[in-house]
Amino acid sequence: MKDWKLLTDEELAALTDENVEFYKKLLYAENGIKMLVKPNEPESLKEPCDMTVYYVEGAGDKMIFASLEEAKEFVTFIKEHRSIGHLCHQSNTGYNRNYFELGLKDEGYSWSPNPYSIQSKEAYSKEKYLEMQSQLVAYESMKQQYDKDLAEYEKVNKRAIEVTAEFLNTLNTARNTIERRKQLTDKFYNDYMPLAENNYHVAMGFMKKAYDISDDDEMYIKNNPKKEENA
Repeated sequence: MKDWKLLTDEELAALTDENVEFYKKLLYAENGIKMLVKPNEPESLKEPCDMTVYYVEGAGDKMIFASLEEAKEFVTFIKEHRSIGHLCHQSNTGYNRNYFELGLKDEGYSWSPNPYSIQSKEAYSKEKYLEMQSQLVAYESMKQQYDKDLAEYEKVNKRAIEVTAEFLNTLNTARNTIERRKQLTDKFYNDYMPLAENNYHVAMGFMKKAYDISDDDEMYIKNNPKKEENA
């Protein structure tokens, strides 16, 4: 096909989607860019959890109960033993100098508004987890490959956008130019020619007083006269 830089505005505007794709791929080839397809993210496993576990707010995830009743008993135990606390330190005094603070402290190292409330969380039983283990391993492998492929695609796509930017910008400008010329042509033959009693030069004089008409615009209008409607 003809070099896109040699195409006129009319030729550019007339390009089909297939033509545009051809020129883009040609630019990829000329610039050594891989023609990649965006990878599909693997569908995550949707196996439902088969049990509910319980933990005490402020104790973090180091103490998880399968029984709600036992979690409640643990809270009662904590409340009855008022000397339970934890060690703290300040970073500016050194990590090996600790002081004792009453009460529990959560994993986020911030005080909980309700440190002894019981929270629930869905989880897999060990049996269910082992049953799913091969699926999980396969999914993680696919996810890692997807992340790798996506990173390469995004890197290549960025370069692809760079090498096709001039072509696509020129194409867009040409399409806008031809669309404007079509509108001017319709206006010329539908409005100005009747006013000028079909005298081309008088009609064009009228139009140039109202619109900025370049030589190329005038040539387009002249070469695209209104088609006579069939009787």
